[in-house]
Amino acid sequence: MRTAPCLLARPLNVHIYFYGVVAACLLAFGARAKLGIAFWIITETVLIAAWCIAPDSDSWLAYWRHSILLDPMVLEFGLGCGVAALVAHRPRLPAIPLTVAALVPIAIGAWQLHARPMIGLTADPYLRLAYFGTGATLLLTGAVLLERQDRWVAPRWLQALGDASYSLYLWHIPVIIVLGELGRLAAFAWSKGSAVMVLLESAAALLVAFASYRWIERPLLGRVRDLPLENTDSARAA
Repeated sequence: MRTAPCLLARPLNVHIYFYGVVAACLLAFGARAKLGIAFWIITETVLIAAWCIAPDSDSWLAYWRHSILLDPMVLEFGLGCGVAALVAHRPRLPAIPLTVAALVPIAIGAWQLHARPMIGLTADPYLRLAYFGTGATLLLTGAVLLERQDRWVAPRWLQALGDASYSLYLWHIPVIIVLGELGRLAAFAWSKGSAVMVLLESAAALLVAFASYRWIERPLLGRVRDLPLENTDSARAA
């Protein structure tokens, strides 16, 4: 098995890296920031592909093998940018076949995890990118196109979950860690990594995420929207 180039990097670190690149492109290129982001995605793709071809070489890429620069998870942001660019042009693509096709790579990835339980998404980020990244890209594209074509509207509970999804992303790991530590200290059998504990952790993470969105994220977003923006190319691009 090929060792992951950025095994110790956490998803949040990759997020911060992505936000930093986007902010730099906005400051440097203004309304042409999309070109800068596209150039960054292409560069990342070439570098990661080059490392995959010769992971054991003594080239200069070996020096960066444990950095975020060569983390395949970065390319998932490239896929998301690609979906945004695609649906912005309202292409006439078959939305339902795209959505159904997403099940194929996701099912293959789930089977891989089941067949090789020792290989997780962290240990093999290429598995995550190839199967779940591709599946998520197809699913997101199909769902957005269905909405754009007025053929489907997500139910309110799913919209609410989507609104709080970023808060859920930020909070679920701290909540799971805290409850996991409390579970290890408890004397109850169900607290030792059982299905009951998983359900409690999931419910707690959702409650914290909804609370965070309601009282932290949404008020902050409202304040940002109320800020006066200068009528500049950079402001319009942002």
